[in-house]
Parts: sequence; structure tokens; C-alpha cells
Amino acid sequence: MHKEAFDSLVSEELYQVFLFSCPATFPFSLGYHPWIVINRKGKIARYEILQRVNKSQKNLGHLHLDLLPPYLGINCLPLSREVRWNSNLLSKIEGEENSTAFKIGLFMENIVDLYPYRETYHVLPGPNSNTFIQWIIDKFPKSGFKLSWRAIGKNYKPQ
Repeated sequence: MHKEAFDSLVSEELYQVFLFSCPATFPFSLGYHPWIVINRKGKIARYEILQRVNKSQKNLGHLHLDLLPPYLGINCLPLSREVRWNSNLLSKIEGEENSTAFKIGLFMENIVDLYPYRETYHVLPGPNSNTFIQWIIDKFPKSGFKLSWRAIGKNYKPQ
């Protein structure tokens, strides 16, 4: 998705949650990488889990907040920052105050303290980016969000 297409979806009058994905970084590109974008009436934030640790913010571990623009896919190759996958909008919900979109936005404001696997990342079997998004989906089943069978790690449960 391009910036213009994303901007056309954003409403400054609603609470919105966007679920995006793109292929995972090669050689795992048969699977995919999801992330969630929250719009709280014009205040937009992107949340995702990546293999690398984000050292630019206070101890977020593998959780990344606004590392990339909301609509931009991750890099195709591990060390390349210039070649990126196209992103796909999987799903979107929106609503007024007290809607599911509003509640997810509030929840995400505290995600750093809530997500149990922030400091752990394993491509297989997880926890990974798919585990993170599925964990959020499980908290908000009314969102209607679903991850594909290709979302390796979405069913991760600790031993």
C-alpha cells in the first residue's frame, strides 16, 4: 500500500484499527509478517514485533513502536533497508468511543507492560510477530480479525 492509499482510509473523527501484513524477510517469505496500526482520532501508531531488538526507545525488547510508517512493508532481505515488500491491508475496524476499535486503542497504550513475550523472539515455533497479533486478536474477538494459516507462530503456546 502506498501513503496516499493509507491516508485516504484514515479518519480524524473515528477510532480505527488496521491490520496489515507483508511477506516475511527472506528466506522465511513463505510466511508473513503482520502489524497493527491504531488511529485514535488522528493520532496514529504502528505496533509490531521484529526479530531485532529496538534499542532506540526505552527497553521495548522486540516490540517496535513507529519504527516504520504505518503502511510500509518490512525489508525483503535481512540487511537491505531499500527493498521492501508491498503491504496488504488484511482488515480494518472503526468506531466511536467505547467501540471495539476504541478499546483496542486503549489496550495498545499499555502494551509494553502487558505483552508477555516482549523480550523473547523465535522464528519457529514462536513467539514472533504472528504470536503478538494473535494474542491481541484473542483479547478482542469482536474485532473480526483473523490471521492466515501462513501466520507461523500464531498458535504458539509456551511449554
